[in-house]
Amino acid sequence: MPNRFILLCIVTLVMGTGCAGPTTGTRDTISSGDPALGLLSKRITQLTVNLNGLSKRMSEAPPMPAESDATLQELRELDLFGWQLHQKQWGLQRDHLVFARDQLEKAQKNSGDKPQLLNTWRQRQQEYQAALEEIYHQRQQLEQKHLEAEAQLIERRLR
Repeated sequence: MPNRFILLCIVTLVMGTGCAGPTTGTRDTISSGDPALGLLSKRITQLTVNLNGLSKRMSEAPPMPAESDATLQELRELDLFGWQLHQKQWGLQRDHLVFARDQLEKAQKNSGDKPQLLNTWRQRQQEYQAALEEIYHQRQQLEQKHLEAEAQLIERRLR
């Protein structure tokens, strides 16, 4: 049972790593000796660095000038929404990894709580997966709108 719990956490870690994309840098983290905790802590740090970097880029982005071209304005708004959606995804992933790390730490402190911790983690994992699916759905819709707006802009300019 403990090996299954660790395996489930590692699967979450790998899933989060694949979804989050590249990082701009990492910091060393203090590990408790448990490789799963070390990996979770490292990934949490990476996501935090990514979130901070994205927030900084968003705040430093020049304001969008009012456009007379509604399609160009729509494309700029879609780009901003894409950044915000990416920020939401990274925050969700980081929060879930923090929860998983906390569950593992609690299990180390009191192994008798493992069944309850596992059940709590499984429930949270289902909620997490549902939230990620919603973000993926939103991203697909956003990409479709972006493609349509780009095509409209280009076709209008080529006429």
